[in-house]
Amino acid sequence: MPGEGRDWRPTCPSRAARTCTLCYRSLSQRQRRGAAVSPARDSVRVPECDNLWWDAFTTEFFEDDAMLTITFCLEDGPKRYTIGRTLIPRYFRSIFEGGATELYYVLKHPKESFHNNFVSLDCDQCTMVTQHGKPMFTQVCVEGRLYLEFMFDDMMRIKTWHFSIRQHRELIPRSILAMHAQDPQMLDQLSKNITRCGLSNSTLNYLRVSVQQGTGGDAALNLRL
Repeated sequence: MPGEGRDWRPTCPSRAARTCTLCYRSLSQRQRRGAAVSPARDSVRVPECDNLWWDAFTTEFFEDDAMLTITFCLEDGPKRYTIGRTLIPRYFRSIFEGGATELYYVLKHPKESFHNNFVSLDCDQCTMVTQHGKPMFTQVCVEGRLYLEFMFDDMMRIKTWHFSIRQHRELIPRSILAMHAQDPQMLDQLSKNITRCGLSNSTLNYLRVSVQQGTGGDAALNLRL
């Protein structure tokens, strides 16, 4: 899934790669529309429209019984969260509620395998990139392994999504650092991370609540190596 304006070409014009690209384009269109929303719009209707859009997005690209799993390690140990289809729209929305203004995935050397009734895409060098405008412009790069399973039919929707996070980086433009070089208080603020393991508090809280309430789904994900 290429970032907008970036020179990206899939290793082969496969159906799975095309699905990933279409998924990214759909997200990009949503982000552009979101940026163009007037603040004068009805504050009650905006969340409702957002919910409908994210649900339509998930319906288009995910199977009805899809499972999404995120694994990472925090200060208190490894974490693993699995949510089902009904909660996937809210997961993607939480990324933007956490301050992100753009989201895309960069896949390097993805490997595809064909099975009886599904196609798997395994990328050991995947980077999830989010851009944030507050409190200062920051680009968050989350590196890890992305494993997807697509149903082998005309729709090619995602049945399994597993993103295993290894590390993350938060990048601030040098120009911003130079601008505040004489302001120790601001430099101290800029030195603090705005995410934990690349995930915002909004997303982390949503994953925790979903699993604690037992709404994330009990099925365990069998990651094929």
